[in-house]
Formats: sequence, C-alpha cells, structure tokens
Amino acid sequence: MKKIQVLFIAVLIFASCGLQAQIAITTNGTEPDGSAMLDVQSTKKGLLSPRMSETQRDAISNPVFGLMVYNTTSNCLDFYTGIKWISTCETGVVAQNLPPVASDVIFSGTMEPGQSLTGSYTYYDYESDAEGASTYKWYRADDATGTNQAAISGATALTYLFTEADIDKFLAFEVTPLAVTGSTPGTTVRSDYLNLNCGSPFIDVRDGKSYTTVKIGNQCWMAENLAYLPQVSPASEGSNTEPYYYVYMYQGSDVAEAKATTNYQAYGVLYNWPSSLDACPANWHLPAYAEWTDLTTYLGGVSVAGGKMKETGSAHWNSPNNGATNSSGFTGRAGGYYQRSPTSGNFFYYMGYYGTFWSSTGYSTTYTWTLRLHYTSANAPIDDRPVGYGYSVRCLKD
Repeated sequence: MKKIQVLFIAVLIFASCGLQAQIAITTNGTEPDGSAMLDVQSTKKGLLSPRMSETQRDAISNPVFGLMVYNTTSNCLDFYTGIKWISTCETGVVAQNLPPVASDVIFSGTMEPGQSLTGSYTYYDYESDAEGASTYKWYRADDATGTNQAAISGATALTYLFTEADIDKFLAFEVTPLAVTGSTPGTTVRSDYLNLNCGSPFIDVRDGKSYTTVKIGNQCWMAENLAYLPQVSPASEGSNTEPYYYVYMYQGSDVAEAKATTNYQAYGVLYNWPSSLDACPANWHLPAYAEWTDLTTYLGGVSVAGGKMKETGSAHWNSPNNGATNSSGFTGRAGGYYQRSPTSGNFFYYMGYYGTFWSSTGYSTTYTWTLRLHYTSANAPIDDRPVGYGYSVRCLKD
C-alpha cells in the first residue's frame, strides 16, 4: 500500500509540473521562490541525488552540462562541466574557471599559389569569458586521412598564404582556444584535411563520398550529381516547404537500402527545393540563376551548352542523345525527376530523358529556376519548375 501511495504522489508531482511553471515541496505550505523552478524547503530532511559508483557515472551516455550525481566510490557529489566530471570534494572547485571550447573548425579559400586561406570556428566559454589570444597552426598531408602530416613552419595565423609546396597536398587548420580570463587553454581542435584544388577529388566528410571536380571557365563544379542522403522518402510523401529526399523508383524509407540501388549509385539523389538549399557540403553551394547563366554563356550560349554538358553515349541517356560531346567535363546525366501533383499524382518520371538541376534562385513562392538537359537536344534552357518536385543537384565551389 505504501508503494502505491508513493507512486501516486510522484505522478501528481510530475503532472503539476506540466501544468505550472514552478513547484514547491515544503513542510509549511509556502510558495516557491520566484527565481526557482523547483523549491525544496525543509529543516529536517535533505535532497538525495542519484547514487552510483564512478564506473557507473562514467558509463552515462552524453551527460549534459550541469548534471549531478553522488559518487559512491569517492563519497563526493560530482557535476559535469561539459568537458569532464568535477568532484565537489576537490579544493577550489567552486572557484574553478573552465577552459573555453572550439567547434565547427573549418577553412575556406582558393588553393592556388598566392591565394589566401582563412580558418574559422565557433568559440564558446562556459562563464561567457571573451576570447583571448587563441593560437593557430596549419598542417600539410599527402591525403585526406593525414598521411605524412606535418605542421607548416611559420603558419601560425588565422590566415595562410597557399604556396607551390601545397599543390596536390591536403591542408588542415587547427585552433587552441584561450579566454581572456584564466590561463588554461581549451582542447586543441583540428579541421579535416582538405584539398580544394579544382580537378582534384573532393571528399564529403558528412558521408565519406568522393566526387570528381572540374573547372569550367572561372567556376569549379562537381562533375557528379550530389548523393548526400540524410533520409529518404517514398513517392507518396512530399512537401513544398519541408525538406524531402528521394532516390529514383525507391519506395521505402531505409537510407542504406536506398544507397544500395543502381539508380542511387548512377544518378545520386533527387531533392525537393527546400532540401536542395542546404544539401551541398561546406565550401560548396547550390548555384544561383546567374551562375547557371555564366556557365551556359561560357559554353557558347543556351543553344549549344547542353551538348557540351551532357555525358556521351547511351549508358545514362536514352538514344539519340543529340549533340552530346561533354567537352566541358560537366558529365551531365539524365537522372529523371520526382513529380508531386495533387491532380495527376506523385511518381518518378523520365529517367534517361531529362537531367534537371536546381538553382538557389526562386521564381515565385511555388516555382524555382532550374537548368534542364534533354536527350534529343543540345540546348540547356533555364526555366521554372515546382518547388515540391524532386530534381538533381550539382554543387558549385564557393
């Protein structure tokens, strides 16, 4: 009977939490203090924290900043700082100034001799201390895994001037954060090793996929359809405003299963416009209308640019694939598209016939500009298409 009463009281407490902004547990019926979400008042009893051994404490998955437990190994109250567990039994723990944290460490720029690269990162300090004299380093390696990595002599600034010694190499930017208050630096964090030279393979660190790249005029393009697939949906699902991802003719929701299909491996992903806007990896972006126009102009105009952009042959285009030379190296493929229509239905359509690519420039609230390639034409028209449809993405280097 006593256990049932305790359970009933606990349910009432949690229920009241959902109905009120504050709760008080008192022996005299006083209201909770205005600054407290939970106010426990007693002159005879205390508040008991969860009790566990140090091994059990360390096994807690992803502890949140400020989490508290009673450590039965050391018989001390411990709390998590966001970096490590701190015991209240340690001398001076209350006055401790925690070191800052650096995250999202990347770099950008043009990897050509004489051009400048710039490192960037997010700085955070638990006590909101301003950033002090954080230190930087740049590294050079033979590949994206860091083979034969070594610090570059003298490269200790936020920016780095690319040299001939860096050609065909992979670089990384490193930061050790330091706050104005406190002398202990934060943990050193290094970016991924990248080779941003156009024409060199690019590895998307989000999923490890490698893409060929090609320079066309002054632009650096991915020479493959984007295949980033954080989730996947069947043709029956879609939206004009929420991001959706599709693989041609795949009707499930299992990402691994979708990636195993031949259509994914040959043509990549079909994105609705909301998902396409943020689909490209860091240092790359979805091309704007003007950038597609720059490409077709460089290739001789809309009437001939498509032929120079289309992959030759009939492996990924239906016959006759008129005008295809791929002289630009763009290697456009006919990935078809996903149609979402309240009148005619939702389905996949025209693989082998069309290759259509999103732009970041909207035409209206429901239509957006796209570039389209066709199996019977050398044209590359830029026209408007519904935002809820699914088309291919080609990323352009920043």
